Amino acid sequence: MSAFFEHLRENLGIQEETNSEPDASPPPKHKRTVRRPPKVSAKKPAAPPSPAPLSESWEKEKGELGVDVYETEGEFVIQSPVAGVTLEGIRVSVEDDMAIIVGHRTNPDPSQKTYRIQECYWGGFSRRVLLPDDVDAEHPRVSMKDGILTIRFSKKPTRETTRVVVET
Repeated sequence: MSAFFEHLRENLGIQEETNSEPDASPPPKHKRTVRRPPKVSAKKPAAPPSPAPLSESWEKEKGELGVDVYETEGEFVIQSPVAGVTLEGIRVSVEDDMAIIVGHRTNPDPSQKTYRIQECYWGGFSRRVLLPDDVDAEHPRVSMKDGILTIRFSKKPTRETTRVVVET
């Protein structure tokens, strides 16, 4: 187990503090560690990065839509909560064995305000889900009820393996 902690200390840049003077007190049960900051060159001070304001960076990026993906005996199903999105605000397509969901959630009150907590995502979102080989990707059934988007794909009938007799 000590090898694990040594590896962890090395990766975090933690060095053991050693005392070169003899000490009359009994040795501590646990070693004291000190985290030392990385060395910075005094020649040219590093300028701190200036990130874009949070609201601007959110507008440029698309959020990733959360999904549940499951299958039953006869179907492959993708479900996602899309509360606040109208049918006109969402597009579902299938390309290269991928189900693609793209949409936009519009803030109902876009006026300038100071948020105390902002957990709701407003703006564009998308999600890609890889489809298994055994589904009929050509005929998805898409529905939306009570803010839940559901995409259903029927499974292709499985072919039974035919045994071939080898002649001698």
